[in-house]
Amino acid sequence: MNQHNSSDGHNMKVAVFCRGILSVALFSTSTTMIAAEDRAGIEFFESHIRPLLVRRCFECHSSKAKTIEGGLRLDSSAGWRRGGDSGPAIVPGKPAESRLLKAVLYQDPNLAMPPDNALSKREIDLFRKWIKMGAPDPRTVEQKVGPRVIDFEIGRQFWSFRAIADPKPPPVKNTNSPPSNRLQGRS
Repeated sequence: MNQHNSSDGHNMKVAVFCRGILSVALFSTSTTMIAAEDRAGIEFFESHIRPLLVRRCFECHSSKAKTIEGGLRLDSSAGWRRGGDSGPAIVPGKPAESRLLKAVLYQDPNLAMPPDNALSKREIDLFRKWIKMGAPDPRTVEQKVGPRVIDFEIGRQFWSFRAIADPKPPPVKNTNSPPSNRLQGRS
């Protein structure tokens, strides 16, 4: 009877071990598939969407714009997620609900972007595909933008902005010492 119990224990250990190996294998496979999908999405963003944003949108919707139109920043993922004055610009995975796509399709005359020259069908299709993919965007660091404040009082303290002064030399303690000692402060 002891042999039977010990073989049951051994079988149980083997079963637990196999389940563990199977779980790790399945997790690794799914993680690898997700990672490959993420890489493909980021590659699509970098090769198609970022250049399109830079070329067609950043003039009005980036930290380098004179005025950020509609409060919408497209130079960071946080910018389009937060959106502008009208809310989020993109709903990942849902092109039909994304204001950005509505704007580039000129569906609303008050929201037609870019205002001067409509995007080509190919450019619109790239945005649609990207949004449908879930809008993968590797840009994680958001640049802080705001009006630059210059504190003139602090600036005036910088040595080159101070008035020229005739500094008073330190008193000489021993007038009989050589001049080189006096210059080095060893009177």
